[in-house]
Amino acid sequence: MVARRGVFGRAAESGDPVALSEFLSLPYVISDDETRKPLALMTADELLYVADAYESEAKVNQFEAAFFRALAKKVGR
Repeated sequence: MVARRGVFGRAAESGDPVALSEFLSLPYVISDDETRKPLALMTADELLYVADAYESEAKVNQFEAAFFRALAKKVGR
C-alpha cells in the first residue's frame, strides 16, 4: 500500500482507529529470513531493521539513477 503524503498524519491526528488500522496492519519484512510482521506489532529492533532496509534500497536507487543519467549523456538526444 502506498499512501499520499499526509494521509497517515491526518489519520493519526484524528485518532480514527479504522483509518489507523489500515497503516498498522501493513506487514513488513523484519528479518533476513524474510519474516513479515504487521507494523502495529513490531519491536524497536524490527522497526530499525525495516528502516535500514529502506535506506539500503534508497542507496541502490540513487546509484541506478546516476547510472541512467550518465548513460543518457553518452547516448545524447
